[in-house]
Amino acid sequence: MQSELHGKSTRLDTVFDALSSAYRRRLLSELLNGECDLHDFTRRLKGEYGGERKHIELALYAIHLPKLDELELVEWHEGTDEVRRGDRFRDVRPILERFES
Repeated sequence: MQSELHGKSTRLDTVFDALSSAYRRRLLSELLNGECDLHDFTRRLKGEYGGERKHIELALYAIHLPKLDELELVEWHEGTDEVRRGDRFRDVRPILERFES
């Protein structure tokens, strides 16, 4: 029982950590509808949050994509502009759907 509780708590901590960044939340929300083209996504982020596109790309490629990929929430291969749902995307899906409606 204690181990099961610890496992659920760890999974929940991972989900909330992943969702703590606006860029990561937006990317995961985009994936509710399927694949995401990073070129188009970066353009939309610039429109929503402002800032320079180069800085947005740097944050995505250096911080957010590697983190989400490591957590298996997304599947991303460096050098491509396509991102897909990862094996653990199902962990964040209910939360994303709740706030999308």
